[in-house]
Amino acid sequence: MRVTRLVSLSLLLAACAAPLYAQHAPRPDSGTPAPPRAEASPQASFDTTSSTDEKDLIVWFGAGAGLGSFADSGGVSGMTELSVRAGPHVIMTRWASMAALFTGVSDVGILYGRSTNDLAALAGIGLAYGKPNPFNSETTAVFSSTPGLALQLRWRAGTVGPLGFALEGFANVNSNSSFWGVAASLELGNF
Repeated sequence: MRVTRLVSLSLLLAACAAPLYAQHAPRPDSGTPAPPRAEASPQASFDTTSSTDEKDLIVWFGAGAGLGSFADSGGVSGMTELSVRAGPHVIMTRWASMAALFTGVSDVGILYGRSTNDLAALAGIGLAYGKPNPFNSETTAVFSSTPGLALQLRWRAGTVGPLGFALEGFANVNSNSSFWGVAASLELGNF
């Protein structure tokens, strides 16, 4: 167990240090360190073409709200995410929720996907849970930890410094109460 923790901690440290090393590594043509990214390409205005292709590791936290549906009723959706992108690979942990009057359904999931500069498609496992409407006996029963297929599509519309703006579509397909939603989200990361 200690060896596994030590290896995990070492990999995490290496992943965090790699972008710093790449930023200050000697240039192959001159042998001098590369200038910091802020000096090389300042972003003073809203940029619709994100600079994510230049970076090896991108980490961001996002939260958003929107609309969606579950159990044949519409309502308000919300989601939060913590994501890491390395090259075209994205790993995300998310909490997504759909709520209607007096009832709701949510999931907590771990997703993996592929990404281009601003688009990503992810899939994984989500543990869905929900509560019934106390005033309607025909709504779905209380359930907890029902595994489902968690899906997410995202488009990052642009970045301004450490802030990103995205549109996200998410869903959880499960045996008790599948749901979907769309959300506009605000992100904070090293874009």
